[in-house]
Amino acid sequence: MIHRSARPRSRGRAALAALGLAAMVGVTAAPGSAAADGVGSPPTTDACRAATGFACYNPAQIHKDYNMGALLRRGLDGSGQTIAVFPFNHLPTLEHDLGVFDDTFGLPPANIEWFTPDPHPTPDPSNPFDTFGALDGLAFIEWVHAMAPGATILVVEGSSFSYIASHHLADVIAMGGGAGERAQGLDAVMAGHQDVVDATSYHVPVISEAGETGRPDSDNVAAGPDAWYVASDPLATSVGTLELSLDAQGNRTAPDRIWNDSHQLPIPLAGGGGLSAFFDRPTYQNKVKQIVGNHRGVPDLAMAGGCDGRLIAYSSYDTVDFYVTGQPEAAGWQPFCSSSLSTALFSGIVAIAQQTAGHDLAPLGPRLYHATNAFTDVTVGNNAIPDSFLGPGDPGDAATPGYDLVSGWGSPDAYRLVTDLSEDQQ
Repeated sequence: MIHRSARPRSRGRAALAALGLAAMVGVTAAPGSAAADGVGSPPTTDACRAATGFACYNPAQIHKDYNMGALLRRGLDGSGQTIAVFPFNHLPTLEHDLGVFDDTFGLPPANIEWFTPDPHPTPDPSNPFDTFGALDGLAFIEWVHAMAPGATILVVEGSSFSYIASHHLADVIAMGGGAGERAQGLDAVMAGHQDVVDATSYHVPVISEAGETGRPDSDNVAAGPDAWYVASDPLATSVGTLELSLDAQGNRTAPDRIWNDSHQLPIPLAGGGGLSAFFDRPTYQNKVKQIVGNHRGVPDLAMAGGCDGRLIAYSSYDTVDFYVTGQPEAAGWQPFCSSSLSTALFSGIVAIAQQTAGHDLAPLGPRLYHATNAFTDVTVGNNAIPDSFLGPGDPGDAATPGYDLVSGWGSPDAYRLVTDLSEDQQ
C-alpha cells in the first residue's frame, strides 16, 4: 500500500482562511496555474521586508540559527528515519516543487513515499482555498526535508494516523494540524490519544503544533482558551511558534519572540499554548508545576513559523496570501507562515536525534525536560489577541524567564539537543 517516488489536518485552518477572505474587501484569486512559468530566484530577507514589512528566511539561515551545521557536516541528516506527514490535499506537483526547492538551496534529492488508502482530492487551481492548502502541505514537506535531508518522507493521505501509528510505518509522526480540545470533544480526543499510545508503544515520537490564533480555537474563539489537541497529549511533544530576527547569514539580530501579528493582520494570528482541559500534569512537568498546576501545559518548546520571518517555499500553484497581504500570489517562490512549520522544523531535529541514538526515542517528554540547557530561553512577547471578526479577544500568556505557556523551554540549539536526547536514557 506504500508506493515510492524518486497530518490529520484541522478543519480550522480552512475555516480560518475562508473567514480571512470574507473579512478582506475586493480580493480575488489569481488565475489558476498548474506550474510556474519559470523558477526564478527566491526572495531575500530584505526583499521580503521591503515588499510586506515582514522578513523571510531560507534553509541556510535557519540552519545557522538552530546550529544545524555541525550535525549535517557529520552526516547526521536523518538517514534511516521515516517521517510521516499528513497534507490537507493531494499534492501532484510535490516531486517537481520539492526538486526546485532542493536544487535552489543545495539540498540532496528527497526520498518520498506515499501512503494513499483514501486519496485526497487534487487541488482545484481556480480555488484559492485549495491552492492555499497545497502551499501549506508543500511548505511543510519542503522544510521537513530541509531540516533532515537524509530522512524518508512518508506522505499520508486519508484518515490514516491510526494505521500509521499501530503498524509502526514511521519513526517520527509530524502532525501539522489540530483543533481545540473542547472544540473536538472528549470522545474524539480520547480516540486520538489511543493512536498516540500506539505510536509510543513503538517509541515513535508524535510532534504537534500548539495553534495559531492564540489560546482560543479559531472555530470557537468566544469559548475562550482551549489548548489544541494533539499538542496537549502528554505522550506527544508540542511545539509553539516564534518569530526570528536574522541577518542574511542567519545570525540573530534580536532575541526570538512569540509569534503575534494579531494587531497587524486581518486574521488574529498568534502562537498557541495553554493548559489542557482533559489531561493531568505528566510527571515530567512536575518541575514546572508552579506554571501548569495540575494540568498538562502546552507547548514544550517553540520554533520559527510566524509571519515576521516567514519560511520560503516553492509551489506550482497560484494562490491567495490569506495571512499577510490578502492578495493573489503567483506560482513560484512564496514565503509562508504557519504554526505547522514549527512542527516541520522540530520533526527534522528529532529524526536526527534518533539517527544518532540508533533507535526511536519516544516518549520524548522526560528526555526534553532533562535537556533544558539545550534551549535558549524566550522572554519576549505574548499571545494576546484583540477582538476580531472571529470573536472576542483573549489576554493570552506572556513569555517569561524559564518555562512558560507560549514558548515552553524556548528555542532549541539542534546540536546540543541532539546530543542530549541521543545520550539521555532517562
